[in-house]
Amino acid sequence: MFTEADLEALVPRKIFERGSAYYEDNAVGRIRRTGDTFKAKVEGTETYRVELTNRPGKPPKIYCDCPYDYGDVCKHGIALGLAVLDLFGGATETKSAAAPAALTEKDRRALLLSAAWARTTDRERLAFLRQLLLQKPKALRRFLSAFKCDEALLLAVAARPAAPAP
Repeated sequence: MFTEADLEALVPRKIFERGSAYYEDNAVGRIRRTGDTFKAKVEGTETYRVELTNRPGKPPKIYCDCPYDYGDVCKHGIALGLAVLDLFGGATETKSAAAPAALTEKDRRALLLSAAWARTTDRERLAFLRQLLLQKPKALRRFLSAFKCDEALLLAVAARPAAPAP
């Protein structure tokens, strides 16, 4: 069975993120399986027919009838691929489970983060980030610095009393 990393390698990062968002938004309809081929309708601007064929030792072959002209695989195909992995990936993934052992620790963390990111919602990720930043003062300072936030200005704005409603 292919992996999430295989799907990511098929498309530019932006297309993978859009496909992941479609998957998270439950845009993938009922999946029909015939052997190594998976078919589903994916809701986008319109409803598109998408087909994914698992090819052992190779990336999956993906077809979609949408008008995407910038590559072989679109966001609808990525959404179906992620759904197939969630529904069918665990049962046949013995080869790829051993592969991460050869990864560097940094690559392993990046792979784990990508996999977890695709399986959580924006709301869950933001709640986790907020909790983490509240618990880790150094991480909060790095966060504020990364986004060029002035601590004193933020505190002054937050301390102002709210204007009464008219």
